[in-house]
Parts: sequence; structure tokens; C-alpha cells
Amino acid sequence: MKIELGNRPAFIEEELKKIQAQVLPLLKKNSTFSTLSFMLIIFSLMNLIYLMFMQPSGTTSKVSIGFFALTGALGMALSKESKLLNKEILKKSRVYIEKRIQAGSYLSDQRKAAYQKQIAEQPVLVMKHFIEFLAEEERTKKRMNP
Repeated sequence: MKIELGNRPAFIEEELKKIQAQVLPLLKKNSTFSTLSFMLIIFSLMNLIYLMFMQPSGTTSKVSIGFFALTGALGMALSKESKLLNKEILKKSRVYIEKRIQAGSYLSDQRKAAYQKQIAEQPVLVMKHFIEFLAEEERTKKRMNP
């Protein structure tokens, strides 16, 4: 989950960097898993296609086919793990956002509850709602402390 930081006020960039810092270890692991899975799947598919269709039928070894099938299965398992890590990254981000909204001290409890309700109802737009929350909080903060 790469969060674009350009052209945003400093208070929003600071919060987005905090989210990134929390999910960075998972992001690195996810990147490694997805890259390895892609390479293993392509490697095994290319070799299996070669062994099954281009190699003379008498010279194809069942051990070779088994090895490349196992390599492909390992790549698929890493791909599945990568998808699970993606879900964990999104979950960790959402938990941080919900805690941050709850900890906000400049907005009323009704406004914070409204933002949390929006996040619960529209999980795809979590970042949009969080940025709106931060902007409203900053406006309120500036009005209270001129």
C-alpha cells in the first residue's frame, strides 16, 4: 500500500507517514513474497510447457515434471500468502485510523462517531474519510488556537 504524499498539507503527510511506518515491515515482506511467487510461477510454467510439448516424449522425466510442478505450487502458495499480507496491511491501517480518530481531541464525539460510521460503511474509502477528518480537525484546531 503506497500512500502518495505529494501536494498534501504537512499535518496530513505526518499522519500518513505514521501509517506507513506501522505497516512497513509487512510491506517489505509482501513485496518479497509477490516477487518470488511471480518468478517461481513463470519459471515453472515455462519449463513445464517446454517439457510437455517441445521435448521428445521419451526423454521427459517424471521427476523433472514433478519438480517444476512443485515449484509452481510453491509460487502459488507465496502468492496466497501475499494476498493475506495485503489484507493484514489494510487491517492494520484501518485500526490505526480508527484509534487516531478516537484519540482526536478537537472534534466532538458526534463528529468522530460520524467519521467512524463512514469508515465502517465504506471501507474502500477509508483514506478519503481519514483525510477529511484530519482536515476538519486542523480547521477546528486553528479556530480554537488563532
